[in-house]
Amino acid sequence: MIDPASASGAVLWGVVAGILTTFLLFLFGLMFTQVIIPWYETLVYRGWDVSGLWVYRQNLGGVDYGYQMALKQHAHRLSGTMTITKSGAPAGPRGDYVQTFGVSGTTWEGFLTLNMQSSDRKSLAFATSLLQVENRGRSMVGQLCYRSSGVGQVGSETIDWTRDVS
Repeated sequence: MIDPASASGAVLWGVVAGILTTFLLFLFGLMFTQVIIPWYETLVYRGWDVSGLWVYRQNLGGVDYGYQMALKQHAHRLSGTMTITKSGAPAGPRGDYVQTFGVSGTTWEGFLTLNMQSSDRKSLAFATSLLQVENRGRSMVGQLCYRSSGVGQVGSETIDWTRDVS
């Protein structure tokens, strides 16, 4: 054992104490930002609760598109996942597919802004959406803007999410 009364012992034990203190402060900061602040924000937040499962379906020319979005909410901050399923399309590069996205966004006074980015880095896709909460919190209506793969520019469509209560 190194004697803490010696110069080398004092330096060594000072370094060890500094590393342990840094580690404990890091853990405390992580706990504060990941547990205490979200808990407090949820406690005092009085806006719409949009957490849960949302669905949207459309048929374009015999091709079915199914959208499913699972949102988690901490006060005004939103996160979650979205899946788009295309079925019934002719075979080929624009045929059937399933695309998953990570979702992040915010809500403010009955409106949501959401950013979606593909989870698979081999199939890049991204979209942005501005939605308004309607029908007493049972639907969200707005626009979905995305990079269109067909024409290589920005595309958009109206989207009408419905809360899945099953």
